Amino acid sequence: MGDGVPARLVNINFLNDPHSPTDHEKWQKQLNKVKAELGISGSGISYTADIFLKARDRSELSE
Repeated sequence: MGDGVPARLVNINFLNDPHSPTDHEKWQKQLNKVKAELGISGSGISYTADIFLKARDRSELSE
């Protein structure tokens, strides 16, 4: 099955984006739903991660 190229699946989720505020709980519920629809919930797939980062306002980025 291919050349065995190492790969990772990382979901990067931004918390409380000013344009579409979403907290950790809402993200987790949606991620669980999507993973269930894909048939991968609770499967313990190696090399995957869900990362949650606090969104920042543009004005904070220029400081």
